Amino acid sequence: MRLFAFWSLLFLLGTGSLTALDFWDKKEPGPLAAELVAAMTIPELASQVLMLAFPDPVPDAAILAWVENRSLGGVKYFGWNAGTPAQVAQASAILQARSQKTRFRIPLLVATDQEGGWVRHIKGTTTTTPGNLSLGSSGLPSDAWKTGRLLGAELRQMGVNMNFAPSVDLYSNAAADVIGPRSFSQDPVQAGVLGMAFYQGLRSQGVVATAKHFPGHGDTGVDSHGRLPIIHINRETLEKRELVPYQMMIAEGLGAIMSGHIAFPEVTNNNLPASLSEQLINGLLRKELGFQGVVLTDDLYMEGARPVGWTIAQAAEQALDAGNDLLLISKPARAQYETWDDLVNRAKRDDVFLQELKTSVRRVIELKLTYLKGPMAVPLLPNPESLTIPVPEADPFVLQQTARGASVLASGSLPWKSAEGVPLIVSPYESSYRVFSTRFPGAVFLEYEYDFFGSDPALLKSIVARVASAPRTVFFLATPGGLAYLKALEPYREKVAVVSVLSPVYLKEVPWVKDAVAVFGTNVAAFEVAAATLTGEILPTGKIPFRFGDFPWNLR
Repeated sequence: MRLFAFWSLLFLLGTGSLTALDFWDKKEPGPLAAELVAAMTIPELASQVLMLAFPDPVPDAAILAWVENRSLGGVKYFGWNAGTPAQVAQASAILQARSQKTRFRIPLLVATDQEGGWVRHIKGTTTTTPGNLSLGSSGLPSDAWKTGRLLGAELRQMGVNMNFAPSVDLYSNAAADVIGPRSFSQDPVQAGVLGMAFYQGLRSQGVVATAKHFPGHGDTGVDSHGRLPIIHINRETLEKRELVPYQMMIAEGLGAIMSGHIAFPEVTNNNLPASLSEQLINGLLRKELGFQGVVLTDDLYMEGARPVGWTIAQAAEQALDAGNDLLLISKPARAQYETWDDLVNRAKRDDVFLQELKTSVRRVIELKLTYLKGPMAVPLLPNPESLTIPVPEADPFVLQQTARGASVLASGSLPWKSAEGVPLIVSPYESSYRVFSTRFPGAVFLEYEYDFFGSDPALLKSIVARVASAPRTVFFLATPGGLAYLKALEPYREKVAVVSVLSPVYLKEVPWVKDAVAVFGTNVAAFEVAAATLTGEILPTGKIPFRFGDFPWNLR
């Protein structure tokens, strides 16, 4: 039945009606984009600057109507509406087939966040790479390129032609929990080099890379999903730090940048988020840095996008005025419709705004013409029956890169030998116990719930009691919530080893730890490398790519 549906879609694409002006014309991207924009109606123009999400893995009637009846610009898979890889491929094919029934047959930008490591919106059998901080720790641009290529190879099979990656936010603030392992480095040049390599890896698979979150989200402990972060740095600091990776990637031909919901009052003299700031988008990014590609907003549903009580539609208008080209609106459906109505009505009465809208649409279509045509273009109609996900080279590369990125932070009593006693494994990850029990037969597992900031007083007492009676303990640390449990174990420091996953920055709060290894991930490969390090089978050489005071320690 599914194969029948797939071939039916192929037939629809092959018989789509041609117009005098068509996306698949052989003209060069620039002139063709200009002609298409000139021929479009205001409602069509307003639709092309919208990127929307839909509620479930199967596209609903509303999103199908957006695509076919209004010529929508793009769609986005989040963690909550991305199904299995096969479901994503089928959804992409259904949506793109509808795009080919529109007047100019302009395909959709189909996007997701597949950064690698911690952020992976399409799950199922897709590969969990070690993540950006692991790439920064190994320091090899070739690893960053291979990571981008691997992720791109999986995305293209699912019909996903745009990836909201890489994150080139610098790890400037130890409290930047929302960035943490998503950052390549504290060093702007290293972040730029690895960001360029990651981008080129995605590009080799025909996937649009999107550097984010302009101008930088790494110097704040506030998450812009919940409220507006305000970063108090001056223009000189911004130029020397946050802007460097963008300058490097723009020079390499980067196609898209995501603007962040972060305020820089010392730079702009106001508290507008960068995503809504004409000074930072049209002024700094466009005129000063020379970027003429597509700028898209982070999700306008986020609280950080609406700091003064604006509606999503009002924020969207402000974002276009500021110089953004694509407006990402995940939900609610009402706000999506209201935004389109507002854009159409304003463009009809405001000629200046209409020209802004046309400029944005031209950039969007030119990006599509550059990436969505030709031999390397991501297939419009992926076949969900023929996916090879993960790609064959994924597992060996992930294990090797995890080992290259891993770092020994403290080695007071390493290596551990199985004859020295059966360890207690304290971890929120059951798979970590399965891995460690192969090297330490009889190991005991004590699970604590993954809670980013919270801890349970009753569980804390239980953990302390169990550690007190165990011959030795391996404690898996991922979050500030886990840190609360670890701090209580100081009296037993002589028999506790720590495996840090995600960011090791929390270890600065427990300088008494004698044995610690950082692996930056929560997948089986990370646990394998951690276990092999503790037993002395491997000696990782990764170097933590940030420093806060005297942390990280250097093999003391």
